Amino acid sequence: MVFSIQALRQRPAFETVYQKLAEEPIDLARSKIKYQRSALGDAQSQRIADKLNNVLVSDALYLNNELTLYKLSIHLNIPAHYISQTLNQTMKTSFFEWVNRSRIEAAQVRLSNTNDSVLDIAMAVGFNSRSAFYSAFKLQVGSTPSAYRKRENK
Repeated sequence: MVFSIQALRQRPAFETVYQKLAEEPIDLARSKIKYQRSALGDAQSQRIADKLNNVLVSDALYLNNELTLYKLSIHLNIPAHYISQTLNQTMKTSFFEWVNRSRIEAAQVRLSNTNDSVLDIAMAVGFNSRSAFYSAFKLQVGSTPSAYRKRENK
């Protein structure tokens, strides 16, 4: 019993580490640690971000349902870890969020201008399943694709 009471009175071993992490947002702390040895500078990161936004729209890469970070890096001839770092630090998004944002925007146009089924639209803009499309659409737009279509076609 005495041992248990003494154990409860002990201070946590990692208390100072927890305090430091609590002082700054976790995402910033993780990204600082993750990319602290990277050779990618701010100017180069901004150029990559501009290139990413241009190529996504001009080449409509988001329509490819097999698009991966590695395939994008080959297409742009930029190392995948630089693209990932640029997306995370400069653009404040992940690869899949970035691609899905463009897919959802394309889907919104199709939902407003065509009578195609929701599944056909989902497949046409690069999603592999209806459920993935519904989840991403609702997360970004705040409503289901069907509700969005009804609201837009009034």
